[in-house]
Amino acid sequence: PWITYPQTARGLLLTPGFLAPTLAFVASIGVTNAVSAFTSETMHRAGFVRETVIDGLGAGFQVAVMVGGIVLGGYVDRTKQFKSVTLGCFALTLSALGFLGIAEGYDLNLPQWAVVGGLLTLGAAAGPIQPINAELAVEVSYPSD
Repeated sequence: PWITYPQTARGLLLTPGFLAPTLAFVASIGVTNAVSAFTSETMHRAGFVRETVIDGLGAGFQVAVMVGGIVLGGYVDRTKQFKSVTLGCFALTLSALGFLGIAEGYDLNLPQWAVVGGLLTLGAAAGPIQPINAELAVEVSYPSD
């Protein structure tokens, strides 16, 4: 058959160990994209008014995503501790989301440094989930890819 994608996708999804890292990858992308989309609003609420500063904080979030991915991805490459690192990243991601979400939900006036710290922590924790779990999905599906 000339359309092999559905069969290939089905085969990958049925491969033991493939679905969990794929879901983790997608969840991380969803979190980082949503946070990126609302960074300006969050920073305005935290008292930042200059757009150049807010843009810099948004860029800082993206840098935290990349640096976290490089550092933790390198660690996982050396140790193959996919699960423990992913679970640690999820725990820290949920903590940072909870911190920022509770502050917003209860309209708490957190210091700006705390909001920025929460944002950067979130990036450094959520970002590495993507490359780590993409690598794990490839590891468990090889040579299917």
